[in-house]
Amino acid sequence: CLQYKTEIAQDLKKMEKFIGNLMRHMASKDN
Repeated sequence: CLQYKTEIAQDLKKMEKFIGNLMRHMASKDN
């Protein structure tokens, strides 16, 4: 059960990083 939760947490962090990079990319494109 604990292993499962840590895996999800890692995936969420990866997604956050990915979305952050995407947002920064879009913002720099607009400017």
